[in-house]
Amino acid sequence: MKKYEIRCQGGSATIEAEDMAAAIRAAEKWLETGDWDRSRTLWLEARLREAPPYGESQMAAMDKVLDQFAAAFPCWSVSDLAEGNLDMPEGDAPAAQSVAAACSLHALYKHMKAANRAVADSTRIVCATLKPEPPPCVDGGGHKWGSPCEIVGGARDNPGVWNHGGGVIIKEVCLRCGCGKTTDTFAENPNGHERGLRAVSYQAGEYLDDLRAGPMAFVDRELPTRERVSV
Repeated sequence: MKKYEIRCQGGSATIEAEDMAAAIRAAEKWLETGDWDRSRTLWLEARLREAPPYGESQMAAMDKVLDQFAAAFPCWSVSDLAEGNLDMPEGDAPAAQSVAAACSLHALYKHMKAANRAVADSTRIVCATLKPEPPPCVDGGGHKWGSPCEIVGGARDNPGVWNHGGGVIIKEVCLRCGCGKTTDTFAENPNGHERGLRAVSYQAGEYLDDLRAGPMAFVDRELPTRERVSV
């Protein structure tokens, strides 16, 4: 089993999987079961990669050791260590041993950085689309969706519908609890800028006051002028 890292705007996690294909499936499941806002359609995106073989603490420790060597022997640069351009006084055995150890550490450090870089270059993008969940209705019953023109607006022969790009926006209300439902047939994925998608969102109690007011409250109400559209 290998360890893989998942990172997205909403958090991160480490998982174990046999290979990248299995890790992608696990990452998709992780996205789908996350603690997200379930009142609207979500297009989620995460970065998945095999966990680096050398962690941040290990790399920091190597940096510290090499910095200590640089402070002890300021006459040599990092490139001197890498290329072996090290002139030492004859007979200075302690210095020779220290330099030899530093050269070995630097070679190991280069290997560690290359190994971590190879893992970073294999990063995959994992996507998931989450459908929204409507809030509960009164008495645990099901929603009864409708589009009374007096509540959702729009044209009387096509209430609650407006043009939007290459599609329409549809407004509905639950006639039992007043929950609002909005459907956009020309939505856009904010991650990949893909358009023409279908998105749904719910807002609990959005029209509750209108329902409580009753139909007589809308007799003299001047409705906004909307362009007539067809679904």
